[in-house]
Amino acid sequence: MQTATDTAKLPQQSQEQKELQHDEDFRTKVKTRLAEQVLNGNQLILSLNLFVPQFVALLFEVIISFVSAYFQSKYFGEVYYESALYYLPYIQIVQKFLPYALAQMHAINVQKLIIQNKKEEIVELNNNHFRIQLVYGIILSIAGIVGIMLLKKFDAFQTYAAVQGIFQPICTAFSMCYSLIFAMENRRLLVISLISARPVIQIMIEAYAYSFYDAAETDAAQKLTTNFPTTLGATISYVLMAVWIVWLNYGKTMLGVTNLNEYPLKDVMKPINFCSKGFFKQFFKYSLALLSAITNIAYPVSIIVSVQDVVKVYKDADTIVEMQFKLFVFFYFGQIFRIAATSLNYMYTHIAINNQLAENFKRINSTLVTIIVLSGIVNVLLFFLMTQTNLIDTFSGTSHSISLTNTLLYAGLSGFGQTITEVVITDSIIDSSYVLLLVLPIFKFIQLFIGADYLKTKIGDEADFVMVLFFTEMNSTGCAVVILLINIVKNYLKNRKINKGKKKDNKKQSLDEQLAALK
Repeated sequence: MQTATDTAKLPQQSQEQKELQHDEDFRTKVKTRLAEQVLNGNQLILSLNLFVPQFVALLFEVIISFVSAYFQSKYFGEVYYESALYYLPYIQIVQKFLPYALAQMHAINVQKLIIQNKKEEIVELNNNHFRIQLVYGIILSIAGIVGIMLLKKFDAFQTYAAVQGIFQPICTAFSMCYSLIFAMENRRLLVISLISARPVIQIMIEAYAYSFYDAAETDAAQKLTTNFPTTLGATISYVLMAVWIVWLNYGKTMLGVTNLNEYPLKDVMKPINFCSKGFFKQFFKYSLALLSAITNIAYPVSIIVSVQDVVKVYKDADTIVEMQFKLFVFFYFGQIFRIAATSLNYMYTHIAINNQLAENFKRINSTLVTIIVLSGIVNVLLFFLMTQTNLIDTFSGTSHSISLTNTLLYAGLSGFGQTITEVVITDSIIDSSYVLLLVLPIFKFIQLFIGADYLKTKIGDEADFVMVLFFTEMNSTGCAVVILLINIVKNYLKNRKINKGKKKDNKKQSLDEQLAALK
């Protein structure tokens, strides 16, 4: 028998079910509408949906990173710039490029399966991806600490580098890398929250911890000797993000927020699942994706090589400091010119996969043109923003007599070129053309070492390391442009072949209709 309490609960449960169904119907409508836009919608509207939100979130993240750099330059002066040119590029290699390469491969595969509505395969793929990121996360964390120990030592930043070398690779694998996957699942609000929340947490902790110290303090006993506030803020923020996203991927909820995860993790930590045939097959396949990271890895490697060569080439101490700061501006402030490449590549990935499966190759080519134009416009605006404001002049220990216009111009052009490189890499992953993924980094490394050797042996004190870095990036971009043009021609020929086939089918159908009418 039903009790009075049970009877009272029925209308309430029915109302909750209706609300859930209404929410599900709304999400389905949004997905359907976006799918239609991806295939034949207005490119400008599509950019507002796919490009702008991610770009704004990444811009916010970069600006906050500038604030973190400001604190460190304020308390430690010029030594911060040199240390950053050693530690940050290396951490970027193990923390960003390698885990993100695995995530990009997974995001592309997931998007294909979402279009085909293969939910069971997506769940299995997600579980294996989690395990692969765990294995590589541990390997990269070990590589992180070992690599930091081999680099030049800076007492004020050594602890930071060691701690981040351990924590950032594994934490990024389980948090920030999922922004690519969530983006493919059309969970845009979650992507924005994930990208924006971590730097906010870090900078709040940093600002609070630094407030207890005076940058002008002369008493050695009370002076800040290490950047532990940055270490503390970065570590806590990365760990919190990793815990949150792992919790979310298990289908759990936090703070009463509804979890929209359709493909939660299941039994991912069972030892037997790490020995399955499916895991090893996917592990090998995803490992090939690491080839796509080599092109991007060449950039931070070139920064480390350049900062090492600066002290070997220049004899004047002031000239060394000046070139180190120019390299810092090119690398650190230059990252603002690369966020358009990242955001536009996400947009292109989404459009390319859908339209390739629909054999709509003309749409892919038009998207490529749109992306290149957008990247150029955005980077021109950012260049004027960086040159017309006094942002860089606020950093402690910098010389206002140093002209940085050319440095920022090189960084801006390199960021624009990165857009072309990114979409070429994405195309290669979608088409499983792994050989092409080796072409770009080979030419890039050849250019780097030839240029560095030329500066040391032929130029000497007049050497411009920033220009060599710029030409190295342009070398890679030049190769990417050639591959891009080949891809555009291939898409044009495929589209032409399909149109011819459709015309033949239409003629045949028309002839059949005429014969039927005669009968």
